[in-house]
Amino acid sequence: MCLALVLILSACASSVPVPDRSSSPVPDRRTALFDVPSIPLEPRIGSVKRRGTYTVRRLTFSSVLHAPGVEPVEAFLYLPNEGKRFPLVLLLPITRGDYFSRGFAVYFAEQGYACVRFRSQGDIGRLYGSPASLPLFRDLLRARVIDARRVLDWTLTRQEIDGDRVALIGMSHGALVGSLLTSVEPRIRASALLLGGGDLAGIIRDSHQHSLERIRDRVIAEEGLTRQSFYDAVAPTLEDVDPLTYASLVSPRKVLMINARFDRVIPRKYVDALWRAFGKPELIWLPSGHYTAGLFSPYARQKMLAHFAKIFDEGP
Repeated sequence: MCLALVLILSACASSVPVPDRSSSPVPDRRTALFDVPSIPLEPRIGSVKRRGTYTVRRLTFSSVLHAPGVEPVEAFLYLPNEGKRFPLVLLLPITRGDYFSRGFAVYFAEQGYACVRFRSQGDIGRLYGSPASLPLFRDLLRARVIDARRVLDWTLTRQEIDGDRVALIGMSHGALVGSLLTSVEPRIRASALLLGGGDLAGIIRDSHQHSLERIRDRVIAEEGLTRQSFYDAVAPTLEDVDPLTYASLVSPRKVLMINARFDRVIPRKYVDALWRAFGKPELIWLPSGHYTAGLFSPYARQKMLAHFAKIFDEGP
């Protein structure tokens, strides 16, 4: 019944095509903020599990951000059991969405892709046991971009991985991180962003996501702000980790955006803002809200796979 519903609704999903234009080169803007430390990553490799057509290895390492409440980073490397020189997908998860992201990782492993799936690091609004501060929220976004680049460095040392075919999937919070990573990491050739957007100050001000609401309400109460003065105060703090700041560095053909038409976590105007900043890449609208977009997982996976194959077939 659920699969039938997905198939019916997926026929209703609308797509905005990529404009037929070339992307002009633009100068870098403070991408040094996301530079990787010179010390090579040496993750602890834990359990290795063989699962039919693929094998999973667990990786653990310390984040570049050292702060109370920030846990070690966990990731899982999925490798197909047959073949060699696999294309690679970096998978950045939704908050508290490991079950959801695991399904995507398994799908791509079964399609012959290696996949690094990052484990969700939990509720970003609850570090220190209370709502996180905005500077800490900024530092978390920066750290997660750098940590993902460190894992990419390590993964590309493996002989099984084809470094010329690297893709990224970001989901919700992972799409915010993934937008930044796509912009500052030239080795990522194709990117699929599910439920993302731009203008972080506006998203936090207007979102109905509980973690972001807690951050917003705390700042407004402590500083005696209105919603507009909150935005005016917060925007400069988050500008250097906002996807809008760096989106012009990306060719629109590299990006696939999949968003929910009735999203109250990432309102549509912030999706539109990122879409324009990226140069109007392909954008698919799902007839769902933020959380009910999970009904469209099979459809989204197929669209992502087709997007990656198209980009890789075009060559470097």
